[in-house]
Amino acid sequence: MLYLFTGDDEFSIEAAVLRLKQEHQIGSLHFRRVAARLKGEADVDELIQYLLDALTFTIDGEPQLFWFEDLALTAGAPGLAKMQPYLEALADPDAPSMVVISASAIDGRLSLAKWLKANAESQHFDLVAPWEKEALIAQARAIAAKVGVKLSYSAASALVKRVGNSPRLTHQAAQLLALHAGEMTPDLIDGLVPMQTNDGIALARALLQRDVKAAMAELDRSMAQQEPPLRLIALLTQQVRQWIGIKAALAVQPRADNVTLAKMINLSGNPNRIYYLKQEVEAPTLEMLIRLTRLVTATENALKTNGGKANEIRAMRDLVLAVGRVVA
Repeated sequence: MLYLFTGDDEFSIEAAVLRLKQEHQIGSLHFRRVAARLKGEADVDELIQYLLDALTFTIDGEPQLFWFEDLALTAGAPGLAKMQPYLEALADPDAPSMVVISASAIDGRLSLAKWLKANAESQHFDLVAPWEKEALIAQARAIAAKVGVKLSYSAASALVKRVGNSPRLTHQAAQLLALHAGEMTPDLIDGLVPMQTNDGIALARALLQRDVKAAMAELDRSMAQQEPPLRLIALLTQQVRQWIGIKAALAVQPRADNVTLAKMINLSGNPNRIYYLKQEVEAPTLEMLIRLTRLVTATENALKTNGGKANEIRAMRDLVLAVGRVVA
């Protein structure tokens, strides 16, 4: 059996994989979690060997579960065509192993992506947007309920302020709260749960304002929280694209209402978010935003080309310094 899990909610993807493991009674010896980040032919060959193992190798005749984590299903990723025949064989219900492929992004134009969508059991897991307050509060209450913690609306709101839109951090905080008896008040949550909010927006705003000191502080906080740099870049890219979209839309229809503007830039969710976007792009020019996009894209390429924590931190710091020098 073949599964395809996509989206940027890594915690929910992991939870879905572990549910499969539990439902099919897969023991630890029969579960293999493989980092599927492909940078060259050697990585491709190693991954194909794992696929061969999934097709031919069993332990005590018991089924196995292979999780190929964070496979790049995007244009330019090496080895995708070479992997497809093995995946086609694994899609057979009689295959000796179950395989989960997870990917934060997927290019639907690729032949392998089209085949996976048509032949694998697919699920999509996206993080709730940081500005979707009601959805975040509902998420916090649902996650807390799973560990036996009942949160009022105000308590859930206080928790969201401290952990942001991260389901993982929300789950960890809920486990901490479960150790305490009594009513979960906002004051109790403020006292127990450390401030861990990091949605990338504060860093994006600091970059927009060319505030190098503030941007470096936000970046240091993100690194201290083990935030993956590529996820930060994805958030920055999303934010800058929204700024460019609203700036261009206002140039065409300066008097359009928020609902109309939201439709023009394909902004889902609460159209009142447009009010804040308009405030944020009032000063910067469209040319400035385009330059910022180019710098963010260059940083993304550097992160994908040069691995290692030291190189990743250097690339992010170079971005902050470059914005301070160039964007004007």
